[in-house]
Amino acid sequence: MIRRADGRAWGSIRTAFDQACTRAKLDDFRFHDLRHTYASHFMMRGGNVAELRDILGHADIKMTMRYAHLSPAHLRTTVNRMAGLTPVVRAVDKVVDKSAPKAPVLSTCSAHEVESGRP
Repeated sequence: MIRRADGRAWGSIRTAFDQACTRAKLDDFRFHDLRHTYASHFMMRGGNVAELRDILGHADIKMTMRYAHLSPAHLRTTVNRMAGLTPVVRAVDKVVDKSAPKAPVLSTCSAHEVESGRP
């Protein structure tokens, strides 16, 4: 048991948690919510689901997946890692080589150029 500096016991962690929520005026927050928060942060910091399952003590990985919520900002960052990996290819209206058949020529541009509509 962890004790205070003077040697006395701290008491129940749940009691302390409940008192802290009351002081902070948090009406809809439970001790169990911290488990979900931990799981989400664990995954967003690079943990894997199998490790998290073991940490949380779940027998079924499906239960672990219910705990491992990723924030929208984290998902955006993850998707954005792919930006610039390959050039964006699109058709353009002009033909570069006059001797070539009249067909659209493919050119590369950045993802920003595609979003802005600029060639």
